Amino acid sequence: MNKIIKTLLMGMLLIQLVSLGSTYSYFSDTEYSVGNTFTAAVWDTQASFLEVNTSKTHLTGTGDQSKLHGTTIRNIGSENITVDKIQVDWNTTQTGMGNVSEIKIRGQVFFSGSNRSGQVIDGIDYVLEPGQNAVTTNFKFDASVSYPFTIKFIMSDGASKTVTIIDNLKVQKMNNYGILVVDCDYCDEDHCDDDHCDD
Repeated sequence: MNKIIKTLLMGMLLIQLVSLGSTYSYFSDTEYSVGNTFTAAVWDTQASFLEVNTSKTHLTGTGDQSKLHGTTIRNIGSENITVDKIQVDWNTTQTGMGNVSEIKIRGQVFFSGSNRSGQVIDGIDYVLEPGQNAVTTNFKFDASVSYPFTIKFIMSDGASKTVTIIDNLKVQKMNNYGILVVDCDYCDEDHCDDDHCDD
């Protein structure tokens, strides 16, 4: 019995040694790819080309006249980018539960309605062209609101850029008559004129 097992094992070993130099495939196929280029890279999102400047952002008015002015956005890339949605949060513990009632980008209505703090607002898409000057984004509220504000710009590719704005008291000062006014360096045409500004 041992002799039979040894013979079988030797036969199997011999078959393995003979086939050592080659492999066989019962099914085979050949695919060719001509003229294709494969490149590994880091893909930039639209948000990486969105520049947000809050250095002149300020809050004016009270009640249903509350407005957050002066946040500018700009495309620093070489292709169009699109603001698809905006999420804005503000301090609701001091002033109650006011709603954002309007958002304008470069004077065009992006959103008009009533949304609470933190809700994502799916407005009218705004396309920022490359090389275009910075455009102002303004927010209007239906009740008094207060700092801090967090604004998240969500682009059409799903990427986003978020900025936080804290109280910037340097935009307010007393005029020659002891009246608190907004410094004209921070004003825009919607709410500031020479009669109300301190030179």
